[in-house]
Amino acid sequence: MDYSKLKPGDDNYRAYIGPPMQYDFMGATQFRLLCTLGLRSEHKVLDLGCGSLRAGRFLISYLEPDNYHGIEPNEWLIKEAIKNQIGDGMVDIKRPKFDHNSSFNTAAFDTSFDFIIAQSIFSHTGLDLLSNALANIQASLNEDGLALVTFIKGTEDFKGEGWIYPGCVSFSPKTIKESALKSGLYSKELPWYHPRQTWFLLSKDESQLPTEKQLTFLSGAVLRGSEFINSIQPYELKPSLNLPQKMKSLIISGFHRSATSATANYLFDAGLNMGANLMAGNISNAKGHYEDWDAVQLHDEQLVKNETNWQFHDDVSLEPANDFLDSYIQKRSNISSYWGVKDPRACLFLNEWKQALGDAGHYLFVARHWSSCIESLLHRHSRDLAYGLPKVNRDMVGAKFWIQPELAAKMWLSYNKRLVEFAKANPQITMIATQRALFEGAPVIQELNTKFGFDLNEKVDSPFDLSLFRDKAKQRIFSQLSHSLQAQLNAVWNELLELATFRSEDEDPHIVNDEVKQNELAQVTALISSQKVIASPQLDMVNLNSTWLKECLAITEPAAISQFLDASPVARLSGIEVAEWLPEIQERFELNAHVILAAAKLLQRLKEYQLAINCFQVSVSLGVYFPYIDMMIGQCWQALDDSKKSEFFFKKAMVANPNNPIFYTNYAKLLLVLNRDDEAEKQFELGYQKGRKQPACIIPYCEYLNKVDKIQKAIDIANGFLDELSHPAINNLLSRLMLKRDVEQGKAHYSNAVKERLAGKDTLGWLASSCKVFDSAQAEEDFMIRCLSHWEKLK
Repeated sequence: MDYSKLKPGDDNYRAYIGPPMQYDFMGATQFRLLCTLGLRSEHKVLDLGCGSLRAGRFLISYLEPDNYHGIEPNEWLIKEAIKNQIGDGMVDIKRPKFDHNSSFNTAAFDTSFDFIIAQSIFSHTGLDLLSNALANIQASLNEDGLALVTFIKGTEDFKGEGWIYPGCVSFSPKTIKESALKSGLYSKELPWYHPRQTWFLLSKDESQLPTEKQLTFLSGAVLRGSEFINSIQPYELKPSLNLPQKMKSLIISGFHRSATSATANYLFDAGLNMGANLMAGNISNAKGHYEDWDAVQLHDEQLVKNETNWQFHDDVSLEPANDFLDSYIQKRSNISSYWGVKDPRACLFLNEWKQALGDAGHYLFVARHWSSCIESLLHRHSRDLAYGLPKVNRDMVGAKFWIQPELAAKMWLSYNKRLVEFAKANPQITMIATQRALFEGAPVIQELNTKFGFDLNEKVDSPFDLSLFRDKAKQRIFSQLSHSLQAQLNAVWNELLELATFRSEDEDPHIVNDEVKQNELAQVTALISSQKVIASPQLDMVNLNSTWLKECLAITEPAAISQFLDASPVARLSGIEVAEWLPEIQERFELNAHVILAAAKLLQRLKEYQLAINCFQVSVSLGVYFPYIDMMIGQCWQALDDSKKSEFFFKKAMVANPNNPIFYTNYAKLLLVLNRDDEAEKQFELGYQKGRKQPACIIPYCEYLNKVDKIQKAIDIANGFLDELSHPAINNLLSRLMLKRDVEQGKAHYSNAVKERLAGKDTLGWLASSCKVFDSAQAEEDFMIRCLSHWEKLK
């Protein structure tokens, strides 16, 4: 029979349980893994969800009689497997035992097992069935036994219950670990290759789990077969970083809105390399953030993997990967022996930074009273909402500060508790300065040179601008927080002051009251009262990830699948392993260059850079070539920190099409990372000259000019574009540039742009509608007062 015509889920014993063309491989890889972990013929094995005996046909013939046990609710699968795979004669000799219960009742055989395996079972169960199954596995496993199970790892947990088939579900590593522990089982993720899922090993005795060194032998690599190319990535022990002997780094952090940006600006001006990809300034941070985007993205990725974001407030357990900073640190250290990183999120990863940097790491923390931080956050996000007039919902990040009125306070606690704990444990490498002390002229650069051995310019002008210093907090901040929460905040604040090297004589909060326009407030309240409350229909909670996978695998036409892959947003693939769809695409369309090219572009967006490179190269070998493919390959190699190959492909793209301006711009970005600024400027200029009407060329060039203090040239370029065309991104760029050159002129430009955008809009109607998502009367009033105040300032 030609199994290639079957698809997963078809009514055939090989297809019903998964990709039919991988039936033999999936059985063999399970058997290999079990034997590698110590399976011998005398052992008793339970194959939980044995299906059509993919692994069972190997195990039955290998094990001694009566030692194979399989549970499978679909009896027809076992009958078909016996008929087509092992035969009645093998059954007579080996006497395998089967049970057809659907409740994961491992006690059905009235015996215990040395090995239990459940492959592709928990990719179809809700948490209720998962908990039940793990408890049964624990009860039926010998004291020194091992259980092998697979999961689809995701960043979010499936929330439903029961058996999900043919759909698939995912669970986060944290949930997998916690579920196992609740059942009395220790767990360890294995690097053994699986084309769609991830193997986990479970044991009652933690000492039975493999060591880090032993894991290096568990790759499951397949050396031949293009569909298994992703398997050739053997597990490696974490290498030690090759840092220069005299390298020094400075991590600058503190809670959001604590003047860490101004501090980083000061250090940058004093000669500290703060990174090649610095975040630009904006109306809430006129002189720039001085945050290296690469570091910020690393922090954000870890937060997302732990099901949170920068608003982390100990709402989840934070378990970052051990080595997520290594490649970034190595890259920065290869370019400069003295460098710094500024990001408030670093407060949440201080131990990881210390572990990675070792003696080369030093830490400067900026502390600000909790009330002022909260006030600044509420001011910033209410302004963004009031000036943008978006449709506000309960999932909107900015609105959450009023949906959860205590959120900002709890965030401040979570960040600063970690800061205090780290500073106490590491006083020799830590320095704390309060925001007020910095604005009063604290000699922080001199102290960094003296205490940590830096060689920074102590005579540089201070960027701390008192005209930008907002240090007051509204009385409402205090009235919305419980006395207990305020007591916790004050306790941590007092600890920060005790640890501070530099602090002001007056660190008490400056509390003020608003001048509330009662008429407008009453008008908004009346609008809220007059609104008709329409019940929102209950959303059918569809598993969008599963939907994407089904849609993808159902498409058979090359043009349609190419269009589908090109149009797929990354968010829809959250929790879906590349191995769940890429091998299928490669198998079905192995000779269609356009489909493979679309897959390559999607892989690049998913940050699967090595796989993307492979697919780009395959598409070219199949006869489709565009110069932009070389550019994308260059970007992938850049992301993989291989600058030599990256530069080769950027140059190749420019030779193939010397008229494409974006090639020069992207090459310039690489040169900046390599610290070849003069060459980068020439490439930026070439990109601009060839693409004067392309924002993708203009914005990076102007950001670079801003960085090297050629701000007037950047402003002229932005104005030149806007004289002919209108573009919101260029308008925002011009506002940032003008803020950097002259704060007052920049604010005026920003205000005029906002006035034009809001002209004729029903702002009060928007405000009344937005308040629907707030449950607290105090929070609602605070939001209304702030929005009204922002609009008043535009008049």
